Amino acid sequence: WTPPAPCPGPSGAAPTMAAEPQSAEEVVRGFNDLREQVNQIYQKINELEMQNTEHKLVLTTIGKMEKERKCYRLVGGVLVERTVGEVIPAVERNKEGLTELVKKLTEQLELKKKEMDDYQKKYNIRIKGESSSSSEAKKEASSSGEGGQGILVATS
Repeated sequence: WTPPAPCPGPSGAAPTMAAEPQSAEEVVRGFNDLREQVNQIYQKINELEMQNTEHKLVLTTIGKMEKERKCYRLVGGVLVERTVGEVIPAVERNKEGLTELVKKLTEQLELKKKEMDDYQKKYNIRIKGESSSSSEAKKEASSSGEGGQGILVATS
């Protein structure tokens, strides 16, 4: 699995922090792109953690069996007959690989979240429903009657 590539900007090139957005819409679009990338990484981490849990369950179950006992393993969509003794090391290797991948994705997630926070601070982006320190934002949220809708508000 490779991390999601940044969405191309209007010129076809990937958006970068160096290229300054020209309008409020571009700022919001860039922020939404970062949020989408963070969500994709979260989803992939959750998927891999579920697979890791399944591997643990398999190892717990077959670890109690005799090593010569017949078992079946799905490899690339093909069911293969092996012995428990042959399958355990392969499942352990897969589990270790999943664990390592989750660690790397978690590091990427933290970097992407930091990038998103920096972008949000740089362009003073507020999300309606989030707590903010300015009384102006609190007045605006209370007078509109729309609390917690997750609406982006770009301020200049």
